[in-house]
Amino acid sequence: MDDILQRYPRHSDQTTWQEIGEEIIILDVDSGAYFGVEGAGARVWLLADGTRTGENIAEQIAGEYEVELAEARTDVSEVVADLLESGLLTCDMSPAEPPPSG
Repeated sequence: MDDILQRYPRHSDQTTWQEIGEEIIILDVDSGAYFGVEGAGARVWLLADGTRTGENIAEQIAGEYEVELAEARTDVSEVVADLLESGLLTCDMSPAEPPPSG
């Protein structure tokens, strides 16, 4: 799981998603399956844009949710691993290009 923290998670090209209240609904376009994440898992999804490592995401989660960094690392690793296994995220070794501003 530690390896996940060094990689750059991003949404899979086969997904589309919508934020509804505090929940993120994710559609796997290939399979037609829907997935829902909420709470810190939803925040991980929103931060997983390919420009941050899992470690960066854990640091942000720790600050936002006022939890120990070790706990945030474990939680982020588990969420990312679950989303990877479901094919909803991919992890790259280098950062993605940030989206153009403006």
